[in-house]
Amino acid sequence: MPEPLTLEQNAALVSAYAELEQRLYEVLGTWAGAEPVAGAAVLFDELSQQHAWHAELWAERVPAVPGLAVVSGGCGPGHDLLRAAAGLDGGAPRLAALSRIVLPRVVAGYRFHIARATEVTDGPVIRALRLALHDDVDAMLRAEDLLQSLAGAAEAAEAVAGVLGGPERALPGPGLVAWPA
Repeated sequence: MPEPLTLEQNAALVSAYAELEQRLYEVLGTWAGAEPVAGAAVLFDELSQQHAWHAELWAERVPAVPGLAVVSGGCGPGHDLLRAAAGLDGGAPRLAALSRIVLPRVVAGYRFHIARATEVTDGPVIRALRLALHDDVDAMLRAEDLLQSLAGAAEAAEAVAGVLGGPERALPGPGLVAWPA
């Protein structure tokens, strides 16, 4: 069993999750407003609001302990990936980035955190991880289903791999946030 996270490590991760979810809210909201494919626009808008709620959920779980300095690594290694994804144009490339690169990394990071957490000390964080994880797996599947329904989805996914492959390969571990050493 892995060693439990310290309060400081947990605080940094939770703070980074809040920043990550806020960034996802912003990216998806921008996509929703500029998306010509109606189904994708609706999905991006819905998921944007969901990530806004996740950001609030995480912000509420940052420990408020006197003397605890919360130092968040922010999106850390995932920042470049999200910046590249934000610049994608059109429904199919955006859906491919979301369902095949971004959300799988978010899901992997949350699952990794659950495996390191202990119910006694991290109960509220575990509950939030499970809620966000459920939402993100569902979102990943819905985005992939919509991607598969679009003509040219295979070409779009290939193009996305070329655009996002560099930042995605640079990610050192699970998820899109920097993990404590």
